[in-house]
Amino acid sequence: MEIGIKEPFLKLYADGTIGIRVDRPSDIIYVTPICKRRGCGVAQSAQQRLLTCSRCRKVEYCSKACQRAAWCNGHKHACVPPREAVMLRVSNPQLNPGLR
Repeated sequence: MEIGIKEPFLKLYADGTIGIRVDRPSDIIYVTPICKRRGCGVAQSAQQRLLTCSRCRKVEYCSKACQRAAWCNGHKHACVPPREAVMLRVSNPQLNPGLR
């Protein structure tokens, strides 16, 4: 799995190795896509492609079981099709102040 870190804290140890500390999990950027079900974190590989949510097309899951579990644990409330997301943004002046 490849990751990137927004604000890493590097430490050089006496034996010459370098350690990295990350204060906030949100600072970790996953370059290799991972399953978005809380507690799973399976990474996409050459042997296993992740499944994309067919409604919002924003999140990926390693299996139908993970997708179903995430849906029941709250993704259904956050899942908005791309066209509806654009319409919500345009019609709400608080989200798009340039349209007043």
